[in-house]
Amino acid sequence: MQESIQLKNEIQQFTKKNVFIFSDWDTLPFDFLSPNKKIISSRISILSQLFNIEQGLLIISINSILQKLCPREYLLNQQFLITKNMLLSYNELLNILKNKSYSKVNQVLLPGEYRECKNVIELYLMGINLPCRLTFLENKVFNISVFDIKTQKIVKNVNSIILMPVYEFPNTKESINIFCKKWKKNFGAMSNNTIYRQVKNRILPPGIEYWQPFFLNIL
Repeated sequence: MQESIQLKNEIQQFTKKNVFIFSDWDTLPFDFLSPNKKIISSRISILSQLFNIEQGLLIISINSILQKLCPREYLLNQQFLITKNMLLSYNELLNILKNKSYSKVNQVLLPGEYRECKNVIELYLMGINLPCRLTFLENKVFNISVFDIKTQKIVKNVNSIILMPVYEFPNTKESINIFCKKWKKNFGAMSNNTIYRQVKNRILPPGIEYWQPFFLNIL
């Protein structure tokens, strides 16, 4: 990663074009270990930005080039814009967060986590460096603010945020069915495998990222 950052800094001395780093997962293939959430957040951020960039440079490793990525339409369809004063209830947002695989925690520390507190939801968005705090009044988003994790103090108020999924692949009933069908097709008798059973029960085990093509119609 340090080499990529150094290369980016050197390239930026010779061009005004945007230079992006598409991070590796930094884990061994099919190991029982998932990438750091900040790495996944960074990758989702880059993938979502590429939709609107016509010119620029992307620094990417050979390992990442060889990986299958989610279809462009997946991230486009998964983006959910939340704006100040929009009609969106507290419980509706909680359901959206669960559907996008966000994890409920007691204190928000990493991307993909959220915390409930009366009429407030603290949320660490994927692709964003700081968490945000949404205040609800009846069935409306009353205020959106970005806050610092260490001090818990508000950094600034914003008018909108974009909610992105936690994974680079869908975690829906449809995608789980696709996974099960592809698993049986490829492995047959291994349908009692631990990974298969967990995914079938909608539990995503550590290291599931390397199986992401099985969740999508891209094979």
